[in-house]
Amino acid sequence: MPPITTNTATTTGAQCCGRHLRTGKVYRVGRLGQIGAIYGFLLVMLFAPHSHSSSTAAIPVLYAANTPMVRQDSEVPGSATNDSARPTTGKDSWRKSLQARLSIQWEQVELKQIVTQAKWPGITVWCDRRIDTSRIVDLELQSQPLQRVVQALAEHCEIGLALHSGVVALVPKDQAATLPVILADARRQALELPSNFSRPWLESKDRNWPTLSQPNLLLAQWLDPLPKTWTLAELPHDLWDAGQLPRMALIEQVAFVAFGFGLRPVLSMTDAGPSLNFEPIAADTVCTLPIDDAFQRGEFRKLKAEFARRYPALTARFDNNPQVSGPLHELGVLLATLEAQRPQPGAPQGESRYTIKLEGQPAESVIRFLAQQMQRDVSFEPDLPEVNLTKPITLDAKEWTLEKLVQEIGQQADLEIQVDATRIHVRLPPPGP
Repeated sequence: MPPITTNTATTTGAQCCGRHLRTGKVYRVGRLGQIGAIYGFLLVMLFAPHSHSSSTAAIPVLYAANTPMVRQDSEVPGSATNDSARPTTGKDSWRKSLQARLSIQWEQVELKQIVTQAKWPGITVWCDRRIDTSRIVDLELQSQPLQRVVQALAEHCEIGLALHSGVVALVPKDQAATLPVILADARRQALELPSNFSRPWLESKDRNWPTLSQPNLLLAQWLDPLPKTWTLAELPHDLWDAGQLPRMALIEQVAFVAFGFGLRPVLSMTDAGPSLNFEPIAADTVCTLPIDDAFQRGEFRKLKAEFARRYPALTARFDNNPQVSGPLHELGVLLATLEAQRPQPGAPQGESRYTIKLEGQPAESVIRFLAQQMQRDVSFEPDLPEVNLTKPITLDAKEWTLEKLVQEIGQQADLEIQVDATRIHVRLPPPGP
């Protein structure tokens, strides 16, 4: 198979492939048989935004003996210092922190050490209680963006990754898209309470706890300032390692803690008074997702014309306070799709372009191959007809956008393919009118 070339420059049109290849990185891969029964030749070129070069004045940051090392190779974009303990300021400063370039070298290091002892610039790493932190990590990366480092860690440990308000959450793989929806829905519940009841839930502060803390007792301490009229449910017993959560609303911190038990907080006003209960999380749990992030709101409104067709299980409101209601799993797919369009801080604007040439390759194998190259999981709707999955795909694409490429593959295989920030979803198209 020919090499797969990844170009590091954004392009809007190419007159000469040779010019692009000189600035790219070439990765040689093994037989396509390793990922599927594709025969023939497949050439993929990805034209992506450039990586920022590392700072020549960076000072390596080392930590206490016998702990994992994280070396910061460049300043956080937009900050005036390369002090790894000092985050940038502003509502979305943590997004900029994800672009700080780090070098790591972990050999036979427990995940527990990485989570509890490594220092990260401008973010907090949170590990869900369901994750096996005794897992041994062997990983080395040189001068990579922090976001790529934590993604590589999650991939190495075969776990999921979710980002929220400065927290990089390591969670069960099938729950990665769920957590952001649970957090947004919990905040919405607090906002909809009468103001005198909602205020304590929306107050923000840092939280820290020592080794062997019991989450139920921690929660009792956090909720102690609430008026005594509140009825508060308890969490199951557990013992935790030392940890922390950065400054965020109390209701969001409660949602983080409950999530590890497979629960979500439910705030309600009853005749007996206000109450906090915990409800089991399932794929069909119905939530309401407010679209209050400015970027997400813009992307959401672009979907208005085809929303009902693409998301038949969801009910959307596109007024001045847009929101979506429906099953938790479908909301997770929608939110991840919106987030996938968000440009990285400091990255040049431009759309990635793909050049692919193939003849008569099975649809399933082509989709799996693309998912691997784009570092995304792929999920196929259960019971997809074999005739669709084996449909031969023929392409001669030159600098196509990802949207056009996926649309063409879907049309040839009579499949609907959706790409979000972490996954590629494949399902049958909805029946025609």
